[in-house]
Amino acid sequence: MNTAAIKKTEIIRQLARVSEKELDKIKMCIESVIMESSRLNQPRHTLKGIWKDKGFDRLNDLEEEIRQARKELGESILRKEP
Repeated sequence: MNTAAIKKTEIIRQLARVSEKELDKIKMCIESVIMESSRLNQPRHTLKGIWKDKGFDRLNDLEEEIRQARKELGESILRKEP
């Protein structure tokens, strides 16, 4: 018998001695472990390269361009009348 099967058998034997109230806690704990495990096994998505070949590479100083765009947008908003 492999070690996983032995551990499962041991757990089942020990569960027989646990009260119903405690079984609910154990069930929640097991479900939490299963969810965490399945979440960790999912492929990770990355956004690396999402802006490649979109024209941003032609900007010499991207941060300055963004600052300027924000300034122009802010001024445009302030000029609008209610």
